[in-house]
Amino acid sequence: MATKKRPLADALRSSVAAEDAAVLDRFAKADLAMLGTVPDSPPELPPPPEPPRIVEKPPERIAVAAGVTRLTYSIPANEAVIVEDMLFRAARAGHRINRSELVRAALHVLSTTPDEAFVSALMSVVRLKPGPVS
Repeated sequence: MATKKRPLADALRSSVAAEDAAVLDRFAKADLAMLGTVPDSPPELPPPPEPPRIVEKPPERIAVAAGVTRLTYSIPANEAVIVEDMLFRAARAGHRINRSELVRAALHVLSTTPDEAFVSALMSVVRLKPGPVS
Protein backbone atom coordinates (compact mmCIF):
# COMPACT_ATOMS: atom_id res chain seq x y z
CA MET A 1 0.00 0.00 0.00
CA ALA A 2 1.64 3.22 -1.16
CA THR A 3 1.15 6.40 0.81
CA LYS A 4 0.35 9.57 -1.06
CA LYS A 5 2.83 12.37 -0.50
CA ARG A 6 1.47 15.66 0.79
CA PRO A 7 2.37 18.81 -1.12
CA LEU A 8 5.35 20.61 0.38
CA ALA A 9 3.33 23.74 1.20
CA ASP A 10 0.83 21.71 3.26
CA ALA A 11 3.62 19.92 5.08
CA LEU A 12 5.31 23.22 5.93
CA ARG A 13 2.05 24.80 7.11
CA SER A 14 1.29 21.91 9.45
CA SER A 15 4.88 21.88 10.71
CA VAL A 16 4.76 25.61 11.50
CA ALA A 17 1.37 25.23 13.18
CA ALA A 18 2.70 22.38 15.34
CA GLU A 19 5.76 24.43 16.30
CA ASP A 20 3.55 27.43 17.21
CA ALA A 21 1.41 25.19 19.44
CA ALA A 22 4.54 23.76 21.10
CA VAL A 23 5.92 27.26 21.76
CA LEU A 24 2.64 28.41 23.31
CA ASP A 25 2.61 25.29 25.48
CA ARG A 26 6.19 25.99 26.63
CA PHE A 27 5.31 29.57 27.51
CA ALA A 28 2.21 28.43 29.43
CA LYS A 29 4.37 26.01 31.43
CA ALA A 30 6.94 28.75 32.09
CA ASP A 31 4.21 31.17 33.21
CA LEU A 32 2.79 28.52 35.53
CA ALA A 33 6.23 27.90 37.03
CA MET A 34 7.22 31.56 37.32
CA LEU A 35 3.89 33.25 38.08
CA GLY A 36 1.90 30.40 39.57
CA THR A 37 -0.87 30.98 37.03
CA VAL A 38 -1.41 30.86 33.28
CA PRO A 39 -2.67 34.09 31.68
CA ASP A 40 -5.96 33.89 29.75
CA SER A 41 -4.43 35.24 26.55
CA PRO A 42 -0.90 35.49 25.25
CA PRO A 43 0.78 38.87 25.70
CA GLU A 44 0.58 41.39 22.91
CA LEU A 45 3.68 41.24 20.76
CA PRO A 46 5.23 44.45 19.52
CA PRO A 47 4.77 45.08 15.81
CA PRO A 48 7.60 43.76 13.66
CA PRO A 49 10.22 46.34 12.70
CA GLU A 50 9.84 47.98 9.34
CA PRO A 51 11.98 46.39 6.66
CA PRO A 52 14.88 48.49 5.41
CA ARG A 53 13.97 51.01 2.77
CA ILE A 54 14.85 49.67 -0.65
CA VAL A 55 16.06 52.14 -3.19
CA GLU A 56 14.30 51.48 -6.48
CA LYS A 57 17.13 52.70 -8.67
CA PRO A 58 20.59 53.47 -7.32
CA PRO A 59 21.96 56.87 -8.26
CA GLU A 60 24.08 57.04 -11.37
CA ARG A 61 27.75 56.48 -10.61
CA ILE A 62 30.06 58.28 -12.96
CA ALA A 63 33.35 56.53 -13.72
CA VAL A 64 36.41 58.74 -13.55
CA ALA A 65 38.15 58.80 -16.90
CA ALA A 66 41.57 59.54 -15.39
CA GLY A 67 41.65 56.27 -13.45
CA VAL A 68 41.81 55.42 -9.79
CA THR A 69 44.58 56.17 -7.32
CA ARG A 70 45.19 53.69 -4.52
CA LEU A 71 45.94 55.35 -1.18
CA THR A 72 47.04 53.85 2.12
CA TYR A 73 46.52 55.70 5.37
CA SER A 74 46.51 55.14 9.12
CA ILE A 75 43.55 55.81 11.37
CA PRO A 76 43.25 55.59 15.17
CA ALA A 77 41.20 52.67 16.50
CA ASN A 78 38.47 54.93 17.93
CA GLU A 79 37.99 56.59 14.53
CA ALA A 80 37.95 53.17 12.82
CA VAL A 81 34.97 52.36 15.04
CA ILE A 82 33.28 55.54 13.79
CA VAL A 83 33.89 54.40 10.20
CA GLU A 84 32.23 51.05 10.94
CA ASP A 85 29.29 52.82 12.62
CA MET A 86 28.85 55.03 9.55
CA LEU A 87 28.88 51.97 7.28
CA PHE A 88 26.10 50.39 9.38
CA ARG A 89 24.21 53.70 9.37
CA ALA A 90 24.36 53.78 5.57
CA ALA A 91 23.20 50.16 5.39
CA ARG A 92 20.23 50.89 7.68
CA ALA A 93 19.31 53.74 5.33
CA GLY A 94 19.32 51.30 2.42
CA HIS A 95 22.76 52.11 0.97
CA ARG A 96 25.42 49.42 1.14
CA ILE A 97 28.76 51.14 0.64
CA ASN A 98 32.40 50.34 1.28
CA ARG A 99 35.00 52.38 3.19
CA SER A 100 36.31 54.04 0.05
CA GLU A 101 32.83 55.29 -0.88
CA LEU A 102 32.34 56.56 2.69
CA VAL A 103 35.62 58.51 2.57
CA ARG A 104 34.73 59.95 -0.84
CA ALA A 105 31.28 60.98 0.41
CA ALA A 106 32.93 62.70 3.39
CA LEU A 107 35.22 64.53 0.97
CA HIS A 108 32.19 65.77 -0.96
CA VAL A 109 30.58 67.02 2.25
CA LEU A 110 33.79 68.71 3.42
CA SER A 111 34.29 70.36 0.03
CA THR A 112 30.96 72.16 0.41
CA THR A 113 31.39 73.33 4.01
CA PRO A 114 32.31 76.95 4.77
CA ASP A 115 35.97 77.63 5.57
CA GLU A 116 35.30 78.17 9.28
CA ALA A 117 33.61 74.77 9.69
CA PHE A 118 36.27 73.12 7.51
CA VAL A 119 39.13 74.51 9.65
CA SER A 120 37.24 73.53 12.82
CA ALA A 121 36.98 69.95 11.54
CA LEU A 122 40.69 69.95 10.68
CA MET A 123 41.59 71.17 14.18
CA SER A 124 39.58 68.35 15.79
CA VAL A 125 41.77 65.68 14.16
CA VAL A 126 44.84 64.55 16.08
CA ARG A 127 48.05 64.34 14.03
CA LEU A 128 49.55 60.86 14.02
CA LYS A 129 53.25 60.13 14.06
CA PRO A 130 54.33 58.77 10.68
CA GLY A 131 55.95 55.38 10.47
CA PRO A 132 55.32 52.05 12.16
CA VAL A 133 53.97 51.92 15.68
CA SER A 134 56.77 51.22 18.14
